[in-house]
Amino acid sequence: MKTTQHKTWVLAAGFALSTVATHAFTYNPGDLMLNFHQTGSRDLEVNIGSVVTYRNLGPGQQIVVSQYTGAQLTAAFSSLDGLSFGVMSAVPTGQTVDGQIGRTLWVTNPRIDVNVQSTPFLRKTGSSQANTASIILGVAGLGSASGAVPWSAGTSFDSVTNSSTAIIISATDSSAYSVIAGTSGDLGLSYDNIENITPSGFTSGQYLRSDLYEAAPRTAAGQDATYLGYFEFGADGVTTFNSVPEPGTFAILALGGLSLLCIQRLRRNNQ
Repeated sequence: MKTTQHKTWVLAAGFALSTVATHAFTYNPGDLMLNFHQTGSRDLEVNIGSVVTYRNLGPGQQIVVSQYTGAQLTAAFSSLDGLSFGVMSAVPTGQTVDGQIGRTLWVTNPRIDVNVQSTPFLRKTGSSQANTASIILGVAGLGSASGAVPWSAGTSFDSVTNSSTAIIISATDSSAYSVIAGTSGDLGLSYDNIENITPSGFTSGQYLRSDLYEAAPRTAAGQDATYLGYFEFGADGVTTFNSVPEPGTFAILALGGLSLLCIQRLRRNNQ
């Protein structure tokens, strides 16, 4: 009888350990991190899935980011005013992700006008991008003692503050985005600004857009990063990704704009 009870206890304990491991925050090379931070609040860090999914999305397709919830936004921030956010990922040196070599970066560039694509980032040297990649991977905690993965593993599971895809962490914790990457949006002065920020009075119907670029280490000066699409964050707290439209869509928009200009000129001439 004692032997049976012992075996039952071991199986139960093993199941409990398995459950904890399953719920811990996970990160793999090439996963995109969506990071939110706000003055006086905690950081919300979200793994929104592999960049492979985003870079291979069909033209004009949309992904609704489902790896965080409204409850997590509310738990981390008292309001959405003055909320900074950006998306990032990197390929570790010596590895590849979907054919992209080590030190390749995926980073967002905030739009000034939501309807106008931002200026593409310039690709940088391998050594320069290696520094940025190190910071990005440090935030995720890939192969390091600090960052999202080790923090989550050492913290009790909670469906709001410590799930498999999102964590809410003190902005002053050594594992937090705000500490590792800084709060100025330039990844510890290693890159250009990747963050957007919501205005005061960010209300229903308003939204911001940030363009996602793929920057492989440059082979010559002046090479632009590749445009993959844009993220849209709305006042309802929902984030979506919209891939690059079909080339014909740009032509139709341009033709429409030209037609409108011609009509306006004709009207002026007839007045």
